[in-house]
Amino acid sequence: MSFIRKLNSGLSKLEDIAVSIAFAVVFVVICAQVVMRFVFNNPLTWSEEFSRYIYVWIVWLGCASCASRRGHTRITVLYDKFPPAMQRCCTVLCDLIIIAVLLYILPYSWTFSLRQSMFKSGVMRVPMSVVFLPVAFTCVLTSLQTLLTCILYIFEKKEA
Repeated sequence: MSFIRKLNSGLSKLEDIAVSIAFAVVFVVICAQVVMRFVFNNPLTWSEEFSRYIYVWIVWLGCASCASRRGHTRITVLYDKFPPAMQRCCTVLCDLIIIAVLLYILPYSWTFSLRQSMFKSGVMRVPMSVVFLPVAFTCVLTSLQTLLTCILYIFEKKEA
């Protein structure tokens, strides 16, 4: 179990680092845009598009990061009324459903992303697949994080 715990923790830390770096980059780019626009009267043409695309990656990576902490929003009206054994069963069942849905979405998101590679963004001229790729990437990452968290939850005494 220690390997699974370390893997889960390591992936979570990598996701957090990636999101933090991406936020910092977006912040710097937006600050540079403000300075260029209002101080030098020469705005950056690519900054808005770049920030929007990085923000898409931030949101999807955040989804995977929340999976390792069970940080997604839940509606627990019925769940709270169940006995602990039933709560454990429901948690595991929900994890398995999440993994199944993500793995079902994966090939469609991957295919869609690849089809977008022939289109280029308006200003930066990067393939639009860069914008849609985080969906497929997050399906894999969130499935893995959910699986690891579920395994830890099943085999450890305390809540994973």
